[in-house]
Amino acid sequence: MKLFSNPRPRLSGAAVALVILGSAQVATAQQPSSNDTPGHSQIDRAQQVVTLESVLEQAREKNETWAITEARIDQARGMRRQALAALLPSLSANASVTRNGNVVEFGGSQVQRQYNWGVSGRASIAIFDGTKYPLLSRSGKLLEASEALAQWQRGALDFEVTQAFYLLAAAQSRVAIAERTVELRQAQLERAEAMLDARLGVKLDTELARTQLLESEQDLLEAKAMLGNAADSLGVLLVIAPEVDLRTDLDATDLDSATAAPPAKVDFTSLKERGDLRASQLQIDAIELNKRSVWGGFLPIIELSSGASLGPSNAFSNPDGFDWSVTLSASWLLYDGGYRYGQLDQLSAQVTESTLLYERELRQANAGLRRALRSWRTAAAGVTVAQQQIIAAEQAYESANARFENGLNTSLDVADAADRLFQAEISLNQRIFDARTAAAEYQYLLGLMGQDQ
Repeated sequence: MKLFSNPRPRLSGAAVALVILGSAQVATAQQPSSNDTPGHSQIDRAQQVVTLESVLEQAREKNETWAITEARIDQARGMRRQALAALLPSLSANASVTRNGNVVEFGGSQVQRQYNWGVSGRASIAIFDGTKYPLLSRSGKLLEASEALAQWQRGALDFEVTQAFYLLAAAQSRVAIAERTVELRQAQLERAEAMLDARLGVKLDTELARTQLLESEQDLLEAKAMLGNAADSLGVLLVIAPEVDLRTDLDATDLDSATAAPPAKVDFTSLKERGDLRASQLQIDAIELNKRSVWGGFLPIIELSSGASLGPSNAFSNPDGFDWSVTLSASWLLYDGGYRYGQLDQLSAQVTESTLLYERELRQANAGLRRALRSWRTAAAGVTVAQQQIIAAEQAYESANARFENGLNTSLDVADAADRLFQAEISLNQRIFDARTAAAEYQYLLGLMGQDQ
């Protein structure tokens, strides 16, 4: 029997991968090693107990996703700085020394010296350039988009870590349930053997009890394998060495987080501010500003420049040894073969495509949030139902056991009641996991995860 056989489609890859790995361990579990047998712990791995707050903080410090988003924001800042630099004055300086092969004299003055040197400087600024101003605004939009998208990606990391944490807690609870079941069925086997020795029972009861004990031990092996996989999955997200065996501090009997009341309704208008959707909006704005830059190319460019030079005096070209100039220039591209019109067509098509994609993403986000809220409500209600099933199964087991002691029930009835109790505990554990991850998924899809702390 598998604990996590039906995860929700929108859950991240951690749970799905763990289900597959947990199922794959069945064949391996049938050949138990010294570290996997019931009653033995893995002595080659140091255990570390973690809290949800500590794993989230550690993921933000060590996981590459956080650093990658910071690097992308830095890249956007660099692009904005480049766009701003295009509007600021530019300064340049030059120095040179020339050795001429011959000295040229004319009228008693040297026209060409043996060694000639010179220094010069130039400053220029674009007084008007219609292509640059929209590009500066565009770079600002792209920086905002990078920051919004980084928040969304960090939220995805937080959700994945939170889900992996709850999955580890569920796996721990699953192992505890399997261990209690092994103890219960071991006691049942001992009782059946004692009754057989006292000639009060039959051999069929003993064989049935032994079969159930072996099945429960097999379940325990599979549960331990799934626990190891869950710990490894969380360790990968936290960048923890494989030698560390993680455990959560979450009490399986603490149902506060699993029975929290879902909201009555959702304000879908605030969904547009979610990181990924906000980034899509800003990217559309950036394309529009790119179009403005192209339109600005139809206007003339006006530039002011000045220069100065210093060198040896020359009777013809530089009698004072120093010269300066100021230039006001205008340039106007009148015809480029239709290149700019082609750019405008391309950018207009990009705006249309991006707008349609954004509208589709927004509809999907609305539907996804409704599904998440519905799943949360269903999971929270499922926890309540599963608790009632536990109570009913416990009462049924006690009744069947008492009737068996009085000779009114067979061992098959007791075994069936014990199996129903086991299934009820497994079901409650699954419902608790579903409720916790559904609440976290709702917060993630609403865009509340991943914000800087």
